Amino acid sequence: MSSSISSFSLPLERSDAELRAAQSLREQKFVGWLCRLSPILFVAGMIFGAYLLVPMLYLKPIPQLSLASLLGVKAFAGGVLLAAFPWIWRLSFSVDRRLNAKQIPCALLGSLLFITVVNLAITQPRVRWAFVEWAKVRTPNPSFARNTLFWEQREFESRAGTTPPARRIALVGSSQTYQSTDLDLLASLTNDRWEKNCLAGFGPMQYPWLSDRLLERRPDVVVCWLSEFDFYREESIPTSRLAWAASPRGVVRLASLLAPSQLWRGRGELADLSLAATVPVWRLRDHLRRTALGYWWNVSRPADGAGDQQVVLAESAGLAGAIENLQENVGRTSFREVNFRSFAMFADRLHEAGIELIVFEGQLHPVAAQSLDPAFHLETRQRLQELASQHYFQYLSGDDVLTLTVDDFADAYHTNAVGRERWTRFVAQTLRQRGMLSPTPDAEL
Repeated sequence: MSSSISSFSLPLERSDAELRAAQSLREQKFVGWLCRLSPILFVAGMIFGAYLLVPMLYLKPIPQLSLASLLGVKAFAGGVLLAAFPWIWRLSFSVDRRLNAKQIPCALLGSLLFITVVNLAITQPRVRWAFVEWAKVRTPNPSFARNTLFWEQREFESRAGTTPPARRIALVGSSQTYQSTDLDLLASLTNDRWEKNCLAGFGPMQYPWLSDRLLERRPDVVVCWLSEFDFYREESIPTSRLAWAASPRGVVRLASLLAPSQLWRGRGELADLSLAATVPVWRLRDHLRRTALGYWWNVSRPADGAGDQQVVLAESAGLAGAIENLQENVGRTSFREVNFRSFAMFADRLHEAGIELIVFEGQLHPVAAQSLDPAFHLETRQRLQELASQHYFQYLSGDDVLTLTVDDFADAYHTNAVGRERWTRFVAQTLRQRGMLSPTPDAEL
C-alpha cells in the first residue's frame, strides 16, 4: 500500500518549476494591464515630479499648482520614468528566460550592476549634493552625523574683516574649539578671514585623516586647542568617526601609525575603512541607513530631522555627568601614542604645504579637570612641547595661555559667552603678536 501511494503525487503538490511558471504568468498578466495604463502613469508621474518630489526629499512645503510646473523638466522626467516602468518589467521576462537558459547568475549580476551604478552616481556632484541635502534634513541636530554632512558640502562658518581678506585663518578642532571662538568678534578685530573647520569629537587620529580636506581650504594659519582630554581617550580605531571620510591615502597613513600588534587587533576596522575608501555606498552607509531605513519605512514616526540649517556641534551636559564620563573614558589608553603620532603627521603635512600651525593648551572646567590624573596633563604638555620643536609648529601652554575660570564655562567642556569673548580676544592678540595676522593698528584687543 505504501509503495502505491508514494508513486503518485499528492493532489496539491506542484514542482518548483510549475510554481515559478504560474507566478510568471500572473506577473505577465499584471504587467500587461500596467502597460495599457502607461498613459495614466505618465500623467501621475508628471504630477509627482512637479509637486511631490522635492517635498518628499527635502521636507519642504508642496508648491502651488501651475501649468509651468507641469511643463518642467522634473515633471517630464517623472512621467517618463513611471510610464516606462511596466515596459521595462515586461522586457525583463524575455531577458530572464534567455539568461536562465544559459545558467547565468542573474541575481548576482543584477546586484553588482546596481551597486556599481549607485556608486558611480553618488560620486557625481549634483547627485552628491541632492543626497546630502536629503540626509541633512532627516539627521538629528546636534549630532556627529549631521556635522559630517556639512563637511561633505564644505559648508564651514566663516567671517572676513576685509574684502578680500588679507590672510585665511582656520580654527580646527572639536566642539571645544567651535564654541570657544566668536567669528564676528575675530572679523571685527582683524583684516583676515576666519573659518571654523570643526567636528564634534574631533580627535587626534582625525587630523591627518581630514588633512586633504583641510588643505583644500588653503589656509595661511591653522589654530588648534588640545589637551589630555584629546590624547588619552582612544582604545581602538574609531571606525564610526573615520569611515565617512575614508580614502586610500588616509587608510595607508593610519596603518603606518600603528604598531604590529595594533595592526593585527585592528584588522577588522582597517578592512572596514579600506572598503569605505573604495566603495562610496559603504562609506555613506550610516547616512543611508538612517535616512532611508529609519525614515521611509517607519511611517508611524515622523522624521527626526534638524529644525534648521544651523550647525550645532554639541549640547551642554551636566557637570556631574561630564565628570563621570571623563573618569570612565580618559586614561592611559593603548592608543595614546598613536594619537600623538597622528598629530605629528598632521603638523608635518601643514609644514610641507607652507601653513603655519599654532596649538593652544586646551582647558576644561576647573572642577572637571580636577577629576583627571594630573600626570596626564603634564605628560600632554611635555609631549606637545617636544613635537612642536621637532615638527615646526608653535605650542603655547602654562603662563603663555589665558587661564579660564569657573565663570568662563557653560559646562565641563565648553565656554559660555563671557569665556568665549575673553578667549577670542586672547587668540587674536596672540596671533598678532606672533606675526600671523595682517596688521590692523586701530583694532582694540
